[in-house]
Amino acid sequence: MITVYDWTVVTTNGTYSGTATTLFEAKKRSNLVGQNEVVLERKITNYYVLKSDLLKTESRLYFWEVKSQKGYAKGYATSEASAKQMIRLVAEGDIISHKIIASGNKKEH
Repeated sequence: MITVYDWTVVTTNGTYSGTATTLFEAKKRSNLVGQNEVVLERKITNYYVLKSDLLKTESRLYFWEVKSQKGYAKGYATSEASAKQMIRLVAEGDIISHKIIASGNKKEH
């Protein structure tokens, strides 16, 4: 399991966002796009992903999130089975609630 970081920067000229595999890279990229602009908001969110899923080019993504007795986690997976596995891996104690949302098919370019 690895952590992936989504970053978003809102400036007076628009919104920029991306994904990085390290917190350092996410901060670096968000700082680069915010240079010479008035930054209104800057946010970095982490998600958990199975390392084997990170390199797959499947046609569907699954967003998952879980709230357990000890906390909250969310992330992406490339299959429903992987999403369920991630929920089981990160949830500690009894699961209070969880959900999985499947994306539409991605178009290949």
